[in-house]
Amino acid sequence: MKDSIDKLSRSSKVLILAIVDYIIAIISLYLVSYILEKNSNLVFFLKDSYLIIFLMLFVVIISSNITKVSSTAIRNLYFTDAIKFLSYSILVGCITYILSFFIVINFTLIIFFYYVSSLLLGMILTRLLIYYVITISDNIKIDNYKSSKPKIAIFGAGAAGRNVINLLHEKEYNILALIDDGAGFTDTYISGIKIFSRNSFKKNFLNIKPDEIWVVIPSATNNEVNSIIEYLTQFGVKIKKIPSLNELLLSGKSIFNPVEINPIDVLGRKKVDIDKQLFKSQYNNKSILISGAGGSIGSEIAKQLLTVQPKKLIFLDISEYSLYKLEKDIENKIANAVITKYFLCSILDKKLLGNIIKEENIQVIIHAAAYKHVPIIEENIVAGFRNNVIGTINIADEAILNNVERFIFVSTDKAVRPTSIMGATKRMAELVIQHKLSEINRMETAIVRFGNVLGSSGSVIPLFKKQIKNGGPITLTDPGMTRYFMVIEEAAQLVLLAGSFGGKGEVYLLDMGEQVKIVDLIKNMLKLEGLKLKDGQNLDGDIEIKVINKRRGEKLFEELLINKDDKHTSHPKVKVANEKINNKEKMHSFINSSFSENNLTHNKVVRILEDYISEFQYKD
Repeated sequence: MKDSIDKLSRSSKVLILAIVDYIIAIISLYLVSYILEKNSNLVFFLKDSYLIIFLMLFVVIISSNITKVSSTAIRNLYFTDAIKFLSYSILVGCITYILSFFIVINFTLIIFFYYVSSLLLGMILTRLLIYYVITISDNIKIDNYKSSKPKIAIFGAGAAGRNVINLLHEKEYNILALIDDGAGFTDTYISGIKIFSRNSFKKNFLNIKPDEIWVVIPSATNNEVNSIIEYLTQFGVKIKKIPSLNELLLSGKSIFNPVEINPIDVLGRKKVDIDKQLFKSQYNNKSILISGAGGSIGSEIAKQLLTVQPKKLIFLDISEYSLYKLEKDIENKIANAVITKYFLCSILDKKLLGNIIKEENIQVIIHAAAYKHVPIIEENIVAGFRNNVIGTINIADEAILNNVERFIFVSTDKAVRPTSIMGATKRMAELVIQHKLSEINRMETAIVRFGNVLGSSGSVIPLFKKQIKNGGPITLTDPGMTRYFMVIEEAAQLVLLAGSFGGKGEVYLLDMGEQVKIVDLIKNMLKLEGLKLKDGQNLDGDIEIKVINKRRGEKLFEELLINKDDKHTSHPKVKVANEKINNKEKMHSFINSSFSENNLTHNKVVRILEDYISEFQYKD
């Protein structure tokens, strides 16, 4: 019977409850009158049955619509619902009392009192009966579940947890247990599901055996969530969470979709939402061009800019698919007043690039276009140099020619003391921006440098997830390797914030927190998947880590500063480095000779970069 009820639509359930309430109203009216009037009034009721039945239909419909009693979810009954039932009963009684003046019913005040009580009792009893049928009978013992539905335990028995229970009953899940140490929760039940304390859940875990545990405490702080996750990882099951209301609004996802917990969050990396009012004035009502708009950072910057009402957003990318995907991602977020255009254009096509900047009257350029994957660029040195360096020269030149007001260059921590071709080209691009734009009085220029971004293409986390899904092994170049990590939304917001400071080629550093050991990241990812690391101390583990040789150009650790001399800005998450070009004449010679040649070769690019590194690299 429970499965049949669950298959009914919400409107069908409301209709059934309304019919039940109508039947209760009729039976209660006859029963109370019969008992109290010793049959004397029964004749009148029998005589006017059709009229009474007809009129009571409208009485119940009106009262039900006003109090919404038929829409009450039986699985989650609260004290407020009891108030709602009482209000309904009183309202039905009052309307019936008024009608008694127009039809032949001896509806005295004593009958009114008992009628309201009978209605209230009838409604409560029927709902308890339905509640028993659809929940209690299927939850007598947790280990009675034999279906193929995923078995879920929920950490959090507060309002959010109860709402999730109610919603998930409509889905293909078996909810086995709730976990909460809150006062008054332990050893009680919600919708027939027992609430365990942390200790009692641990003792009963082998009897419960959930497939997944979901954390449903949207108000919890980062430290509280980390404590909960640390407790849950001991059980060796997959851990997920229900997003907070703010996260749901930003992502557009349904509460039915639990999300994976970010392993960086467990390691202490805290996401910070930046107040957009801090940088809104610099982008509001402006015509803005984003190069590399289809990439991870470019597309997130585009989404963040949409919230500050620019006049026009011009998205430029060499990849047709990336532009198509960006268009689909943001089509529902675009305000009517914002003009958006998508241009397929390489930053190496200087003429087309200049035409776009000129014709669209671009005021702000955010230059995020770059080849950034270290091993790929090591094998494609000329292409990497042309795109990252010559492309930057092109867009900088066109910014000058077309009187752009603000230029923001998105850089990387790999530009600091570079050991890779990619890092060297990005450092050279920084110097190009400083050399070409820092003395343009009418233009504000900012270089923004930061590390790895969670969710970006090429990030190690998607790679590790794929390796875990395939059963391993997980490849690690060095057990001592560390990296900075930042949430992509925060990175985009901080780029816009740093860019709003302007300046004349200053290098802004984003606060990346502490570096994370990659081996600790892997261990946390395994724990969140309910898996164990297989190593010399645990031969029965699930997945092993395979240490491979460090790839060419790859660093053991990353750094953001070249000369370890930074200063604070007006925002604690952004610092400014003291980095200037030492030899402007040689930089000018580089730009006007070597970089302008079209016959670049692998060896020539290497010589140029080696010359650059020896000349411009800062020394401690």
